[in-house]
Amino acid sequence: MTSKCKLLLQFKASVIPKLPHDYMKSDVYLIRWLRARNFNAKKAEELILENIKWRTDNSMDTILEEDWADMEEEYPFKLNSHDKEGKPVFLGAFGHWDLRKAEVTGRFPRLMRYGERILEEEEVLIRKLQAEGKMVTRTVIIFDMDGFNIFQHGCARCINFLLQFYSSYEDHHPGLMSKMFVVNNHPLVNTLLQPFLVSLAPGTRDTVVLFNRNRAEYSKALLKYIDYDQLPEKYGGSKEEE
Repeated sequence: MTSKCKLLLQFKASVIPKLPHDYMKSDVYLIRWLRARNFNAKKAEELILENIKWRTDNSMDTILEEDWADMEEEYPFKLNSHDKEGKPVFLGAFGHWDLRKAEVTGRFPRLMRYGERILEEEEVLIRKLQAEGKMVTRTVIIFDMDGFNIFQHGCARCINFLLQFYSSYEDHHPGLMSKMFVVNNHPLVNTLLQPFLVSLAPGTRDTVVLFNRNRAEYSKALLKYIDYDQLPEKYGGSKEEE
């Protein structure tokens, strides 16, 4: 038995009695928390227990039952297809997300919760696929920056919002993303993203791939991971958007 296997068994023995849901007790779930803390069992236990408290305090078990119609229209993000390994592919039209509008109308807290709802949807789908016998543990994201402008996306509070959301991702959904393809980047996007990218944990930073507006370039890269009939037409595939 490897040292990591022994560590996982010790970790399970310590945390399982403290976990409220059966899905949290599976190896594929628990290993994510160990990896997030570089297999330091004490720190991983602290992280997962802090997550349990956060989920309770924020009613995360029922977040998908809330009405998100207003946010879904203004901040589109949806399940699109699956990649060649069966991982769900989600598409976010981030270039159309008016962060500045959310800031001036006082809706940043609701937008943050909407972001948490998106991540919870991904987690629930992963568990559903696993229950069907599929070996799926992570998701793929395509963020389309078409429509980006500095006023709507580049304000100081907008950048701070993104950093807060990333921090929440690392604390509550570690290792959820396999790849994040950011396409149709305006030249300013790469500049604005640098402080954000630097702040990412190495494991997360390695999942992010940036592309400019060269459709041929990003289509070629996407098709290495996603079959032609599963990739939307606008990104070089044949799938019609719903």
